[in-house]
Order: sequence, then C-alpha cells, then structure tokens
Amino acid sequence: MGDGWSDQRQRTLINFLVHCPNGISFIKIVDASDIVKDATNLMNLFSEIVEWVGPSNVVHLVTDNASNYVAADCLLMVKIAAPIIKLLRVVDADEKPSLGYVYEGMFRIHKGIMSIFRDKQRLYDPYIKIVDERWDKHFRRNIHAAAYFLNPAFLYDESTFVETPEVMQGLLDLLEQRSICSNSEKVMKEIKIYQDRLGSFSRKSSLPASKNMQPDEWWKLFGHSAPYLQKVAIRLLSQTASSSGCEHNWSLFERIHTKRRNKLEHQRLNDLVYVTYNLRLRQRHQHKKRSYDPVDYDCIDKTDFWVAEDECPPELDYEEIMDDNVYGDNAIPIFDDRHGQDDVDIQEEVNLQDFGDVGGVGGHASFDQRFDGNDDINLSFDPSSWT
Repeated sequence: MGDGWSDQRQRTLINFLVHCPNGISFIKIVDASDIVKDATNLMNLFSEIVEWVGPSNVVHLVTDNASNYVAADCLLMVKIAAPIIKLLRVVDADEKPSLGYVYEGMFRIHKGIMSIFRDKQRLYDPYIKIVDERWDKHFRRNIHAAAYFLNPAFLYDESTFVETPEVMQGLLDLLEQRSICSNSEKVMKEIKIYQDRLGSFSRKSSLPASKNMQPDEWWKLFGHSAPYLQKVAIRLLSQTASSSGCEHNWSLFERIHTKRRNKLEHQRLNDLVYVTYNLRLRQRHQHKKRSYDPVDYDCIDKTDFWVAEDECPPELDYEEIMDDNVYGDNAIPIFDDRHGQDDVDIQEEVNLQDFGDVGGVGGHASFDQRFDGNDDINLSFDPSSWT
C-alpha cells in the first residue's frame, strides 16, 4: 500500500506498507517531491517496492486515486502485459492484413514475459501457462504457421525467425488441403526456391522490400519464380486475423436500431448503417494522426491507450443525424410509388392564410409579387401593420 501526504515543509512523502495475515507492516517512507508528478518515476519506485517484497507475494497495489498514481499502476501492469497488448493491437488494426504476424506475436509474448522475470522459470511459468492454454485451445492453427513461414519479413531475418517442427508441419498440412492448394506437388518444389532465395527472390531489392512492403504486395512483385506458391501466399497474407471491424458495425447498428426506430424497414435501416458507418471511416482517414505501422511491433506504443485518453476528432453524432434526417420536423418525406402526383401536391399544399398577412404595411401583396426575385425583400417588422 502507498499513502501519500505533505508535511509542514510542503514535502510530498509516501508511506509504503504491506498488508499480511499478521497485520499491516511498515516498509519505509520516501520523499517523492521530485517524482510524484511523473508517472514513470512513480512506476520505478513501485517496482522497487515490489521487488523488495517479492513479486510472488504481491496480489495487488493500493494507492491514491490521483491520475499520476493510476498511470503508474498501469505502467507497472504493462510491463507484463506489453507483449500481449502489442499482438492485440496488431490483429485489431484494420489498416493492413495481419494474418502473417500472429505467429511471430506469440513468440514475442513468450520472449517478453521470460525477459521480464529474468528467465526465472518459477516466476514466468504461471503467465506462460495462461497464454499457452488460450493459444492452444482457440488460436493454434496451421494457417497461422503457414502465414508466418510465407512472410518474407520473418523468413529472411535470421535473428527473429524460429524454424520449429511445428511451423513446417503446419505449412505442409495446410498445403496438402485441396481447398487451399490444387497442385501441392509443384508448390512443395517451389518452397525450396523461396526459402533459398533463388530466381526472382534473389534480387537485391527483395530483401529490404520485405521489411517495408506488405507481404502480399511483396509476393505480387517478387514471387513470379514460384507461381503456384505465389498464389497461395497472396491468398493467405491478404487476410485479416480479427473480426473487430464487424464489432464496430454491430455497435453502430444497435445505436440506429433503437426502440424509437425499430419500425424502420430493413432496406432503409441498411442504408442508414451503410452511410453513417462509411462516413465515419472516411472521417477517420481524413483526420488520422497515428504515424505508426499497425503491423510493426517496434512502432507500437504499448502504453498509449492505457495511460492517456486518445485525442481523436469527434465522431459523427448518429443521434443528431438520425433525428435531423429521419425523424425531424424538416425531414424529407418518403412517399410510396403507388401514390399519384395529386397526393403529393395535396400533402405539399400550404395555406398562406394560416400564417397571417404577408403583405406590406399599406396593402396585401400576393406571394408571387413579393418574391418575384426582382425587388429587394423587406424583412423588417412593423407592429402597426398587425393592428
């Protein structure tokens, strides 16, 4: 527990205590006058206390609810969750296909968690088991292993590529499926050409391009020496790994399909969702401020949406759009095609007598005379004309 207070000399002091079955034990008091406003320094201070007590003995931290303390707590948690957060941000991004980056992300999660605990197995094992259980049960698929192998950014980087039996087994199992590859024998032969960088893969520009281009675009440019494998690679590496885009659409659909609007016809409801969702997409791209590559792990700020609120331009106000264009008093009416023009004229007819005298002070000019477009219109108000 951390309890901050100020003494008579206006110093900011933090008392650190530990709650245990025997009671609350005092650890030490720290003069934090110079660091209390900086979340990173507070995080380092809390980290020292956790290391002193022992990470296995810490269940949670109790601190003040000031924003700097909350940010420091988030930074402390991010140290463990950072590799997972990076992978989630990669697969959740809709700017680029991300299927070819899932497997590499799992390797990075293992390495990241192990390095945090300084490769002490008794400390990192509980976290690795949680990740592996989720991965094995839901996400370990041959398609991820194949996409990892066919991503040139990883295969041609000896420092990061992990050629395990699982990767090759997943690749071969996938290529043997008739639905994925109609000529598996020729594809198997072309794997060697791609792996050894022969033919079109041996160009000097292919290696730096593998780091800067999207993998499917890279295959379109450099993969003509292995046409059968090229077709499979483009098909896999152009796929997304998440359905988050559908979830955004569902939330928009729910906002439009409220109790007030649940009588809208299906086609009209579909049109409203289509227009508002794609207007939002265009607005986001017009005001996009993020400069990082969504599939580049090194460019992702792992603490961005934990500590600070994302300052993005205001989104479309759907309630206002719907009320103005569908349910407002000035909304354009939609008429059934079965009605004739007479019905429309009747509905649009306006009785000017209901609005009082529209003439001038000295007489009653007709509507056409006052709005013939040739004379200036006097919009001043004279109370004497209403007597």
